[in-house]
Amino acid sequence: MERQQFPVALRGYDTEQVDAYVSRTRTLIVELSARPAPTAGLIQELTAYAQRLRAQLREARSVVPPAPPPGPTLNGFASMVEQILRSAQQQAEAMEAIAQDSTVERAVRHCRAEQRSLGEASEPAPQFQIALRGYDTGQVDRYVSQTLARIAELLAEPGPSIGQLQKHIDEVQRLQARLVAKLRGVPQPPDPPALQVPVGLESRVDQIHRLAVQQAQSMKDKAAARATEQLARGGLAAVEQVAGSPERPVSGRLPRRRRGTPAERTI
Repeated sequence: MERQQFPVALRGYDTEQVDAYVSRTRTLIVELSARPAPTAGLIQELTAYAQRLRAQLREARSVVPPAPPPGPTLNGFASMVEQILRSAQQQAEAMEAIAQDSTVERAVRHCRAEQRSLGEASEPAPQFQIALRGYDTGQVDRYVSQTLARIAELLAEPGPSIGQLQKHIDEVQRLQARLVAKLRGVPQPPDPPALQVPVGLESRVDQIHRLAVQQAQSMKDKAAARATEQLARGGLAAVEQVAGSPERPVSGRLPRRRRGTPAERTI
């Protein structure tokens, strides 16, 4: 965007106020022009992601703990220990994948950008002070009118509202939290049957089993803590509710001139 310049005239608009308005609206127009995917597309992505989360939740509910080895052999016991750790690792990776998914993050960014844009764009037209020497009022009025029209055009996005998008974000975040909690609480396998091992190794076998179970739960606990923290950080970004946010383009109202103080009116 080219730098906006106005001629200076007697009894014009305060230059600092106008410059601040121009800077703010230029930034707003750039952000609106480069904003992320449309709301409708993000809702479709969130809907598909929610379906995947529900499928994973059903799968997690049906998980059964690894069965103890069929026979009293050390090889079977070793396989069970390996299965315990492998299963815990898979569940930990699944939790981290949930937290790292960018679908909600992109939707939250879109929501925040739209909220900010709608809030700024819905402000009434500026009312600049009259200064002894300031920017030509006619030129500034035309700029404000064109700027408001451009902002209204950029905001006139058809389709679902930001409020609807927020509802989908909330639903996905609830599913994410439920799935993380479910994966963390997948039951551990029962104690293995008594093994025929050389005398003196029984306590060692029990210790290995307990350590494997503890390590498996520790992996899941740490992954759940990281995922919960990351999901919470993403959730804080979406706390700003959009209920009551304006969803119609702003009108192109022109600023009203304010009378100057007695000192300003004296030329």
